[in-house]
Amino acid sequence: MKKVIVQFSTINALMAGLFDGVFGVEEAKKHGDFGLGCSHALAGEVIIDKDFLEADG
Repeated sequence: MKKVIVQFSTINALMAGLFDGVFGVEEAKKHGDFGLGCSHALAGEVIIDKDFLEADG
């Protein structure tokens, strides 16, 4: 089984103030079903473990 890591953005983008969402859930699903991230405008934490969940405090 081939394993691939997909990175949509970097910590450097966040540090530069780039908080706008670029990829929707459907686009992210094309690349895997496990990961962590931030939602649009840092509105919450995205948790991906087969399901896409958002923790918004």
